[in-house]
Amino acid sequence: MPATVMMAVQQGEVAADEERQRLGLGASPLGDLVELLEGEGVRTALLDLPDGVDGLTLAPPQMGPFLVVNRDQGHARRRFSFAHEYAHVLLDGPTGGMVSWTGNRRDLRETRANAFAANFLMPAAGVREYMASLGRQPRGAQTEVFTGDDVVEIRQSSDRRASTVQPSDVVHLARHFGVSPLATVYRLRNLGYLSPTERDEFVELDRKDKFLELADALELHEPTTGHDAPYGYQHRFVALVTEALRRDEISWRRALELAALAGMSEDKFERLAELMNIQPHPPGDEIPEGLL
Repeated sequence: MPATVMMAVQQGEVAADEERQRLGLGASPLGDLVELLEGEGVRTALLDLPDGVDGLTLAPPQMGPFLVVNRDQGHARRRFSFAHEYAHVLLDGPTGGMVSWTGNRRDLRETRANAFAANFLMPAAGVREYMASLGRQPRGAQTEVFTGDDVVEIRQSSDRRASTVQPSDVVHLARHFGVSPLATVYRLRNLGYLSPTERDEFVELDRKDKFLELADALELHEPTTGHDAPYGYQHRFVALVTEALRRDEISWRRALELAALAGMSEDKFERLAELMNIQPHPPGDEIPEGLL
């Protein structure tokens, strides 16, 4: 049993890393989580649970573990709940039953299970790899270089526009790992990609369903099964196109052409740009020299 919140978080994260290693998952997104759990001998079910109850774990020694998650949750939230309940199986041992609900969220076992779920679904190495593919890096990123008899600290400097996380990044990352945008926001904050102010701004966007609007514009519909890699790569391409456009590295005309290659119509791309606060070049405007 952890003695402090920090200890609970650390235990959860370490346990998630160890379980991923045991399962040979690396830093990749999980596929069908229910299939994975069932393969480990953990039975699962979706049931209509009372309001405020996310899930429960039954693990009597004579029966084996049985996880129940609230059917009323969305796909991404159910995945988080299943991962959370799986943490109870791994870390809390045989028990007659544990209920995860709004009234016991300060319980350190719940804190530990939440940390496990976040790291199990969104491993730090995988998040960093994906964010790097979008040209993002943690704020104040630094590297220590051993010179043979000393260590030189190198603090990386970059174009602030390039390192600033965009709402579309949150949506893409959330779909890539099969989690909710809100869970993604807090994971990015914990890994140093967001300042407290940016985190609060993104939480407000989530409250106003702006991430859902963006996901719809990007045609990133919530899946009913695990991660679909080809689908994900197609939309990562669109993310790179919009990022290049936002930074004035390609022209509006070229962006439309590239979006069309990814199967996105001009109307849908224009709507996406509007949601991302990217202004189209007015008709007749000269395209700056050197832009595609």
